[in-house]
This record gives sequence, C-alpha cells and structure tokens, in this order.
Amino acid sequence: AKGHYRLGCALSCFGEWIAAAQSFRTADQLAPGSKDVKERLAVASALAAEETNRIIAQVESQRRDLAKRLRDARAVDAKEAIIGHFGLGFYSAFMVADRVDIYSWSQRPDAVPVKWPCDGSPNWQAHRP
Repeated sequence: AKGHYRLGCALSCFGEWIAAAQSFRTADQLAPGSKDVKERLAVASALAAEETNRIIAQVESQRRDLAKRLRDARAVDAKEAIIGHFGLGFYSAFMVADRVDIYSWSQRPDAVPVKWPCDGSPNWQAHRP
C-alpha cells in the first residue's frame, strides 16, 4: 500500500491525476481506513475527472476541425480535382508515367472520341484526337 501511495504522490506532483487516482485507489484497497489515502484519492479523483473532461473537449474540438476541413476539401471545384474526374486508380498511373492520355467514347453511336491528356497537374483540357 505504501508503494502505491508514494507512486500516487509522485504522479500528483507531475499533474498525472488519472494515474495518481488509480494508485491511490489501489493503496486504499490494500490498506483500507487510511484517512490520508482517502483524502488524496478524493482530490486526485476530482482532478482526474476535470482532466478527462478537458481531454474529451479537446478531442471533440479536433474532431469538429477535421470534419470542417474534410467538408471544405470536398467543396473544391470539381474541374480542378483530377481524382474526382478519373478516380484514384487513374491518379496512381503517375507513379510510373509522367504523362497519361485517356481516350473516351460516348455510348451514342454517332459520337466521336475525346482525348484527355494529363501531366499530373490539376490542369487538363479535353479535345478531339
């Protein structure tokens, strides 16, 4: 019990309230009835709850910020988002090539093919070959 009590005191000095509360709780279970252990356990538990709430608030804030950044990224103009046009499989072609040309045809019988040359930049221009 004495070792857990001392560990709890040391952790308290460093502001590690959650771990300190666990150490004081273990000390209280090993040596029930110690007034000093119960007082320190109460203080450490209260501060651990505050620390937990602060961490939860911080994580929630970061989650909201990430969600906003993802929404903003999705709102990028579709004409400038090469992955949005052709997909990640197409974009990965640039791992082995400096330039990729795509030829596409419409399903209509009288349609002409269209060439989409791309050098990996978000700039591209479709034209008839």
